[in-house]
Amino acid sequence: MIGVCREQEILPGYATPERCGRFLLDLNECPFPPPRAVVEALYSAGRYANRYPGRELFDRLKLLVADYAGVDVDSVAVFGGGDEGLRIVFDAFVAKGDSVVLTKPGFAMARLYAGIRGAKIVPVSLQEEGLRWTIDFNHLLEVAKKAKLVVIENPHNPTGSLLLTPGQVRELLVEAENAMVLIDEAYYEFAGVTVADLVKDYSNLLVLRTLSKAFCLAGLRVGYLLAAEETLKRVAQVLPPFTISRPSLAAAIKALEDRGYVRHVVGFVVRERERLFHEINKINGFKAYMSKTNFLLVKTPESVDVVGLALERGIRIKRVGDLPGSYVRISIGLRRANELVLEVLREAIAKP
Repeated sequence: MIGVCREQEILPGYATPERCGRFLLDLNECPFPPPRAVVEALYSAGRYANRYPGRELFDRLKLLVADYAGVDVDSVAVFGGGDEGLRIVFDAFVAKGDSVVLTKPGFAMARLYAGIRGAKIVPVSLQEEGLRWTIDFNHLLEVAKKAKLVVIENPHNPTGSLLLTPGQVRELLVEAENAMVLIDEAYYEFAGVTVADLVKDYSNLLVLRTLSKAFCLAGLRVGYLLAAEETLKRVAQVLPPFTISRPSLAAAIKALEDRGYVRHVVGFVVRERERLFHEINKINGFKAYMSKTNFLLVKTPESVDVVGLALERGIRIKRVGDLPGSYVRISIGLRRANELVLEVLREAIAKP
């Protein structure tokens, strides 16, 4: 396997945003392209782009996902990215007027799909506790008992915190037995904490994951859902037949067949994340929070337009508007990009 975690070994001719003079640190993408074997599988499949993808490709992908997640193959559904998986869950389980519990702040697409379905959103606000964010678990249990769907990002976006332990998820599933509970594990690889093993015991659990982050396939849109077989039968009723393109299927299959590179990608990102976390917290006026993802949430001085200053240097970071105060979310990039972020923050606080 090629050393994709080394900046100098990026695929020849691959025009990364960094080489184009721009640093895209606003969408939590992997800073590396996929390895050569995955790209070759993608190109090879393009020769058959005139044909719809066959069922055998979907079956192969499901089998590989099941092996990776440690579940039975009948507990796997695949589709075009985590966003589509979330929409499918809303289509399958939520009707107009149903109550949906969402974290605040939280993933914007969940609020969008709840609105499209005409659901009543019940927000559960997070609290800042030192260098991390927490959820009021007792309050969550209370509102979940009256809900049709509960959506928890774990690790959480945009705070980066792990909100629930597997034991708490189990308690939630028992106490809110009439609600479907979706645990969004988009950043699972960076945290190493999962509740995938619980799908065999609880029919009201859904675990959502993606190949967009650690697998470096955001542009190909491949995601998957883990749930009990009887639960996925309801999902199948709203699942279109061709949810993933042939090239995306081929790339995802190759990535899961030889996933050793993911370990290197995650190792690099985690090391850089921890380095940035400590360096940012040395800068007067800035506060970085502990993270189990591939990004950092940073509290900034309200008098400084950090997003604008970063953009002047060709760096895109995301302003977080659902928290009281001034916050930005910074994806972990290649080392040069991360160094420029530190330069921007230091210069920002030095401005008169």
